[in-house]
Parts: sequence; C-alpha cells; structure tokens
Amino acid sequence: MHLSRRLLPAAGTLALLAGGARSSEIEVEAPLVLPFPAPDPDAFGQVRLEKHGAEQKFRVRGENLATQGPLAPFDVWLESGVGTGSFFLLGSMILESSGNGRWELELEAEGAAPPALGVADLADVAGRAVQVRAAGGSEVYLTGIVPNLGAGGGGGAAGPVSKAQVSLQRPVPAPDPDAFGKVELEKQGTEQEFKVDGRNLPVGPADGFGVLVEEGVGTGTFLTVGAMALKSTTQGRWELDLENHGAAPPQLGVPDLADLAGRRVEVRGASGDLHLWAVLPAISTSPGAGSVSEKAGLAPPTVAPPSPAAKGTVAVKLKASQGTSCFDLKVQKGLAPNLAYVVWIEDAPGSGTFAAAGELQMSASGTKGRLRRDTKKGDSLPLGVGSVLALSGRAVEVRDGASAVHLVGTIP
Repeated sequence: MHLSRRLLPAAGTLALLAGGARSSEIEVEAPLVLPFPAPDPDAFGQVRLEKHGAEQKFRVRGENLATQGPLAPFDVWLESGVGTGSFFLLGSMILESSGNGRWELELEAEGAAPPALGVADLADVAGRAVQVRAAGGSEVYLTGIVPNLGAGGGGGAAGPVSKAQVSLQRPVPAPDPDAFGKVELEKQGTEQEFKVDGRNLPVGPADGFGVLVEEGVGTGTFLTVGAMALKSTTQGRWELDLENHGAAPPQLGVPDLADLAGRRVEVRGASGDLHLWAVLPAISTSPGAGSVSEKAGLAPPTVAPPSPAAKGTVAVKLKASQGTSCFDLKVQKGLAPNLAYVVWIEDAPGSGTFAAAGELQMSASGTKGRLRRDTKKGDSLPLGVGSVLALSGRAVEVRDGASAVHLVGTIP
C-alpha cells in the first residue's frame, strides 16, 4: 500500500492501545484534499480524532497555506450532518509554523466530545465533510471526510492484495499533445487506495486539474472527486492520492473500489476541458492475468484490388498488470505510391458500418505506412475505446482518399 504524499498516514489509519494509565487509546486520521478548482495546489492537511481514556480530541491541520494577508487566519467548517451540504463555523486555526504555512485547530474535552462539535461523542461526526476555508469563509482551501473512530482494528494493511492499473488516454483533439498518466487502485486487507497520476500537463499560475469519476457505468454523469496536487513543475506532474480504512475513500461515492469497474475517469482542467481519461478496470489478486498479444494479416480485397501487391498486419497488445493497450497496424509494402491512406474500423463486429480511425504515417517511398496507438504514451485508441479488447473481431480496412479499399482484415 502506497503512502499518501508527504508521507501522511493513510486515511482512516486506526491505532488501539491498551494498558498504562488509561484503559484505552484510539486515534484515527484522514487526509484533507484539494477542492476542484483548487485555489492553492500545494496545500495539504489532515483531520485527526483521538480518545485517551475520558479525553476526546478533534484536530484539523493545514500546511503550505498563506501565513498572512486577507486569507488569514484560516477557519475550520464542519458539515451539520452527513450529506446535508450545510456547514457551520467550528473555529479559527492558530498559526503553528510560518515556515511550513501550518495552521491548526485543536478542540478537546473530558468525558464527551468538545462542545463546539455539537455532538455527545466524537463517533457522531464520522462521515461529515470538514473544510479549511480562508478568513470569512469565502473560499475552500482543503476538504475531507471525518473518519470513523470505531472502524476496524490495528494492522489494517495486512492481508491479501488486490489491485489494478490503467493508462490514461488523451482525447481527440488533445489540449496537451504529449500528456499521459495512469490510475492505480489497490486493496490490502482493509486499506483501500485510489491514485491518479498525470504527466506533461501545464503548470502555469492559472492551471489546475481535477479528477472526476462516472457515477455509474455508461451514465455520462460525473462526481468530482477532488483536485490534483502539483508534484513537479519540470515534469508537469499532478497527482491525487486517496486512501481509506475499511472502505473505499469516501470522495469516490462507492463503498468499495470494486464498484468502480467499467466507470470512466477523467482529468479535467480548471475550465472544464478534458485532458486525460480512462475506463477503470476491475481489481484482482492476479492483476497480470488477461494479458493479450495477437497479430493478424491484412490482404488486398479479392475483387479489383487497387494495390494487388500490398501486404500488412494488424496487432493488438494488452499488458494487464500495467493497464496499457497498444494498437499497431503496419503496411509493409505494395501500396500505390503518393496517396494518403486512412484506416477504417467497424463500429461493432459484423455491423458493416465503418468509421475513420486515423491516417497512416507513410514512408518516404509512399508504398508502406503505419498507424500505432499506445496508451502507455497517452495515445488515444481507435474509435475512442477504453481497451484494445473492445476492437477484437471488428473488420478493418485501409482506404485511400477516394475511398478505394487497398487492404482488408479482421482485428484479432
């Protein structure tokens, strides 16, 4: 199980200790993530609950926040109830470190929850949203979900591992022609992690990126999960890393990572433009199973072929452990020279209806060419499919600009 950025403890990390001066100690912590769009892409923090015997403590910490000016002091706001969407001011944070931009609000009481929370026990605020806002409450800088104080037990990261990974594709047309990335999902014991990593994205002062997940398979409606944090300006690297104990990270809106299989995930810019996307895979204890590497030949049509000596192949590869798909169509020889060629693919096996999938990149001789798409590099697959497996069994043709068919075959 990966640690969240800056080595924050995993969301929902639980410690149960017995003995000593107190009968029991319970501590649970969850990360705060950036809202989307994020006013400060470098900020991070956590919400922490503690029970030490009769003492109950509620703490919210934010780091890399402004230390002075109109934004300060930062305030903590708590949802009035799970899912209500209405918040009340819990209190103002104290500046703990100017060098780290660290602000903190700590509330504690004996025998019950701190009175400001408005509940009898810390367990009663589990599942509520908590926010760090600028002074006056005008803008949210960090957001999260209060963890369940009583969930699970120690050693949550032990046990079998189930995971999956998928490469992100650029849309067509692409705002960033060299952007790429991946999504990782992992369960180990009771710990669950969802991570989105994007590279070669812009890092200007007005840039920011958010992760959205489809609310159901094929619905086309999306839930905003959170903003990505800027990890490297030289790599154009942005990341969102969510972890939780006992269930999927609550920002995903599902009880378990397994429920995300088949849903679309998108990385969008602050203006809503799509930069990267993928279809989420099913997690498995054998993530490498299901890999595919197949190749089939292409031949001229049987009737009046315009390039009778042409010869080609079409290959598909799926590396299941990394979630990468590659489509590779090659014409090795024999095309009529000095023409532009386009690959056409059936929209469904046996339908007889074709759609343009991309132009061949021709050699200097003009008699051979290639169309290659590799999601590891962020390339979009033909016809916008999420995996090369979706192309299997479809007819494929190489046509010239006048729609004459030069090669035909079937994608393996």
